[in-house]
Amino acid sequence: MEKITKEQFDNLEFEKRGNIPGGINQTILNLEVNEALIIKKKEWHLKTSPIMRIQSDCHNKKCFLFKNKIRVKCGTLADGSGWSILRIK
Repeated sequence: MEKITKEQFDNLEFEKRGNIPGGINQTILNLEVNEALIIKKKEWHLKTSPIMRIQSDCHNKKCFLFKNKIRVKCGTLADGSGWSILRIK
């Protein structure tokens, strides 16, 4: 996992794009606004993708990111090597 800038995030190509409230873990909470993460597939060891984790967390009203009103923009990288998550609020 590595931090990247908003400009680097904007230059990434995604399969899909969207604004999704919520997050996957404390790492996103520690990001500053306009900071992003790239999560490589080889680093992710769960069956579901980080995007699916975020979507399931956003339905949980007790989620700490939901309580803190943090929003992220995320997507699967077009080359299939992983995912990127940008904190937008």
